[in-house]
Amino acid sequence: ENMAHVHRTPMYDMRTAVDVLASGTYRSLPSMDTHHFLPPKLTSDSEREDVMKQLDFLTRTELLKVKMPPDFTRFEVKDGKLMLASEDEFELELSLCLDQPDRRWLVDRAQILVRAEGNPPPQV
Repeated sequence: ENMAHVHRTPMYDMRTAVDVLASGTYRSLPSMDTHHFLPPKLTSDSEREDVMKQLDFLTRTELLKVKMPPDFTRFEVKDGKLMLASEDEFELELSLCLDQPDRRWLVDRAQILVRAEGNPPPQV
């Protein structure tokens, strides 16, 4: 017989699924030293404020290097982030990508502003 048409379903890892559903975590993952990957926590409000001022300055400096389209109606630098908006179209929140010089900006949040005009579609 030709068995080419028979499909096999994958074997599901039920033990892991039950573990995640019951505990909310996956305990079988290996532990890692996160201090190599995560920056140290800022210990005081003044340290945080100094870092935010530096990020704001770097963001404004990078913004001067970019030619922005005239469609943007709002530019705001706050807490190390650049907020851009085009009225009734979209809002963007960008942060500076300091570790990748070829990729200057990271999109942290994008909100598309859509407004329905005319008659609403019929209810089905």
